[in-house]
Amino acid sequence: MKELIRKILLWTSLIATLFVAGIIFMATGKRPFDYRQANLAVGNTIFKVDIAENFPQQQRGLGGRESLPEEQGMYFIFDSVRTQSFWMLGMKFPLDIIWINGDRIIGYEENVPLDTTAMPKIYNSPAPADKVLEINAGLIAKYGLKVGDTVAIK
Repeated sequence: MKELIRKILLWTSLIATLFVAGIIFMATGKRPFDYRQANLAVGNTIFKVDIAENFPQQQRGLGGRESLPEEQGMYFIFDSVRTQSFWMLGMKFPLDIIWINGDRIIGYEENVPLDTTAMPKIYNSPAPADKVLEINAGLIAKYGLKVGDTVAIK
């Protein structure tokens, strides 16, 4: 029964995403998956990021992409500070997830694996956050990123 409820919630979420994407396209004439890009300074490292700033972009995330160049990522900007929840639905490569509040890293998940189960595992920010950065797995360690590092769009 619990599995059935989870599947219903998953499908409802996907249908809602498509519905909102259609509304955005009709209202603005802009495709909802046209990401803005920016250079993002994280500690002493610069990443070129796609910015996910509306619900369809955030829901889709990096799902469906085959890979991500090393110094690239996806930067999620939310309207409010709250516990952020992510899953790896549709992911084809592992990630590091960086939780951000304001302009500081507040936590991270390293080497988040692919999840091909019917109901993917949910990863929650350790404290309220208003931004999240997804980068290739292993880059937090490689670049020595840590809680307290600053994050700023350049």
